[in-house]
Amino acid sequence: MEYYRITQKDDWWNVIKPEVPSVTEIWEKSEPFFLSGISKEPDDYLMFLPFYDGDTFLISDPVKYIWKRYQKGGRYRPCAFGSVKQRQILPYCFMMPRILEAIHSDTEYFKNGDIRELVLNKKIIGANRVFGVRSLRRIRLIISADVLEEMIRENITGYNWSKVKISQG
Repeated sequence: MEYYRITQKDDWWNVIKPEVPSVTEIWEKSEPFFLSGISKEPDDYLMFLPFYDGDTFLISDPVKYIWKRYQKGGRYRPCAFGSVKQRQILPYCFMMPRILEAIHSDTEYFKNGDIRELVLNKKIIGANRVFGVRSLRRIRLIISADVLEEMIRENITGYNWSKVKISQG
């Protein structure tokens, strides 16, 4: 099976960006809350991304629906995200994926410790299809090819993906 790392795509005009609280504030309670966003042009139409990178990932409801069908585990916290002033608010949720220690020893690193080329261990991945791997500075979100295909079929765009190498063991 093929796997892909997905990242936020924010080079579009007037992408609304979340004002994310601390990780502790996100997970300390369970009831939904409002998450305000900011944009370059506050009076223009807002572009909502399906996926936002961060210490915890913010994902749209359609993405959540697909990911929960393909992967058990992980943690979700619902919220309403948008701008009250602009009257554009959508259902989103914070998501912390299942973290796997699946980085293979063949992974190449820069001198500063960041990953140059990610290689994953197929035995550790097992049947997981949506998961995270922890690098030096952040969690990298990985999805399988079938999850990516489903997202594309459902016309969910606004993110980047890059193929990840897999080692057999």
